[in-house]
Amino acid sequence: MAHAQIEIPDVDAPAQGELVAEHESVARGGTLWVGVHITMKPKWHVYWRNPGDSGMPVKIQWTVPKGVVCSPVHWPAPHRIATDPLMTYGYDGEVLLAVKLTVPKDWKGESIGITARAEWLVCTDVCLEGGMAAELKIPVRAAPDRKATEWAPAFREARAALPEAAPNGALKATMAGLRVDLVKLPIAEKARVYFYPYKAGWLDHAAAQPLSRKDGHALLTLPRTAPNSEIVENRNVSGVFVIETGKVRRAFAVDLPVAKKSKPN
Repeated sequence: MAHAQIEIPDVDAPAQGELVAEHESVARGGTLWVGVHITMKPKWHVYWRNPGDSGMPVKIQWTVPKGVVCSPVHWPAPHRIATDPLMTYGYDGEVLLAVKLTVPKDWKGESIGITARAEWLVCTDVCLEGGMAAELKIPVRAAPDRKATEWAPAFREARAALPEAAPNGALKATMAGLRVDLVKLPIAEKARVYFYPYKAGWLDHAAAQPLSRKDGHALLTLPRTAPNSEIVENRNVSGVFVIETGKVRRAFAVDLPVAKKSKPN
């Protein structure tokens, strides 16, 4: 697998990016995971697709050959990063933002070229702009050749951190927040729960999200910025619901209409 950097990275920058692939080649009609791997120095962080109260999400421009299909970026569930009085969402240490490529069955070439140009804001008590540009040339084989690269474990970890689908009927959006069926989606007594919205503007990110329990259900209250905020206007709640039990972290993708209030009898 050929790997050619387009730009020379700044080795003193607080965040470094690299374009990587899970396997060394791809078959005609097959798929391949590639991604931008960002490594941050201690106490620095970059931002999720919704950065919260401040910041800028990592932006990646992908260039692939005509006929090759590139999925949207698969964002691992973020973490809260508190900078009083603000609350932001992002990643520290390292993060792999991956996409899935699909190669046509009738691909004629011996390889595919992939280019990624990324921009980010990396912050601690100050913020700096950063980015990278790199390209990969991946051999295309007639038959599957799944020889893994050194990055394969990182791709497995990144996929494990992606939000999963919640059990059918486990979550319901209400005017107050998210209602959880504790039979379908158990939440331990000492678990920590939090909802990360995909869109900014309607949720008070820095406010507490209290969890109350009653009759086999739990209600995670979502503090809105105003009564007429977007949760009311669009009648939809979209984001990531995270349950942390000890060191175990599970994330669920949420895209739910807000249930109408029941009429009094």
